[in-house]
Amino acid sequence: YTFLAKADFSAAGWHTLTVGVEAENDALSTNNSLEIRVFNALPLSVPVSWAFETEEQFKEWRVLDANQDTYSWAWGNPGLQIYNSAESGNNDWIISLAPVFLTRGESYLHFMYRTSPYAPESLEVLYGGSPDTSSMTRLLLLDDVLTTGATFQAVNFDVVESGDYYFAFRSCSKTGYMLDIGDINVNAGTFVGIPDLSLSAIGLPASVCGLGDTEPVVVSLYNGGTTDIHQFKLTYTVNGQSPVSQVFNDTLPMGRSRDFALYLDFSQEDTYEVSVTGEVLKADGGNLESDTTLDDNRISGKVTHFSPATLPYHTDMSVEEDRVQWYIEGNTWYYEDYYDFAMNARSVGAIVSRCISMEEGKSYRIGYHLRAGMVLFDAYFDSYTILIGISGTAMNTWDTLVSYMDVYTNEVYGLEEIVFECPESASYSLAFVAETDPWNLSLKDFSVEEILEHDVRVTGIRSSYLGMSIPAHFAAFPAFNVDVENR
Repeated sequence: YTFLAKADFSAAGWHTLTVGVEAENDALSTNNSLEIRVFNALPLSVPVSWAFETEEQFKEWRVLDANQDTYSWAWGNPGLQIYNSAESGNNDWIISLAPVFLTRGESYLHFMYRTSPYAPESLEVLYGGSPDTSSMTRLLLLDDVLTTGATFQAVNFDVVESGDYYFAFRSCSKTGYMLDIGDINVNAGTFVGIPDLSLSAIGLPASVCGLGDTEPVVVSLYNGGTTDIHQFKLTYTVNGQSPVSQVFNDTLPMGRSRDFALYLDFSQEDTYEVSVTGEVLKADGGNLESDTTLDDNRISGKVTHFSPATLPYHTDMSVEEDRVQWYIEGNTWYYEDYYDFAMNARSVGAIVSRCISMEEGKSYRIGYHLRAGMVLFDAYFDSYTILIGISGTAMNTWDTLVSYMDVYTNEVYGLEEIVFECPESASYSLAFVAETDPWNLSLKDFSVEEILEHDVRVTGIRSSYLGMSIPAHFAAFPAFNVDVENR
């Protein structure tokens, strides 16, 4: 039976049509209806937004694979996504099915986009009074861009004549890999963004001896807002003293990070708590940062100007007071506080001791308990180097004391010792360097001592008696053998 009826789809946008049937004594009523979605591409009124949170919004755009390489736009949940053809590059369009009515004067479009970290992408944005792309006007060209995350992009444009306008995005990457776009918005007027300054990292000098009065403190700033920042102020305090401010007349583009340096006095032997706060002074459009985004405008750190340690010097990595005397390069080592209670290597990098006074011509001994390598279906090895250098100098100029490759300690901590002679009197630091991506490299303690003229050490004690015996079995003067080492 064919049922003929008319439905009103005259309004712009999506319509849902549901058709149902009823029958007396129907055995299965769950299949008695059908539903269909219909889109009427009439002109839309601003503001218009396509968030692409559902695939249905993607269907409001026509996909055109102009180079017919089978690589083209698809819904990416959310947003739109395209992979590139490695052979031919891209020439792929999405074109709005429904036009947007714009009045004469200023209008704007903004959207989010993201590339892969592997290769740059190119994207063209156009509009016109016809869906024919050859007659459209270019609004924007992003040529060979590479992002580290979702990036905001806005463009203002002048509408010469009121009317209905279609919008198109063209992927024109030459040798890219993947491109996402989403959250497309069109509106009348001029877009004026709001900056959002955040202090994402602080780089303090290593805690060593001999720090000076102009040590660099590097602060990483990020503009997560929707407009460029052209002037900002950094204010720092040291150990809670009076704040000091410095104004920077530098551009921090939206969606970008930059490092800026302050120069502070750490010349006295002390521990310095440094706090830095950022403030936007000038941005495109005149808007300043919203009060709701100020929580991430402050960052702090700590550095210690050590006095030279005297010998013997011993570090027990399970003791926090000992651990803080070591500087970690980047985030390459961490303290494991559950099982090993030791410093474990996370990646290639160094852990560096505080400065230690040593004298020319004298011999010294380093001792440390180390675990390296593991066996898990196969054998995996660790490699490490121990460096020595004058405290405060660049680590790449330091001397190598030992370098061990492909080490495996049978899953246990073993004692290692190194003897060396000091070439000149100075304050030295020692670096323990993970040379390869670590499997199981862990440092439990570390000692430095001078080798004296007379130095003996008891290394063991033995007896013929059992560990537990009754008194009658003991002689009046039981004999024990003691192992002694002349170091």
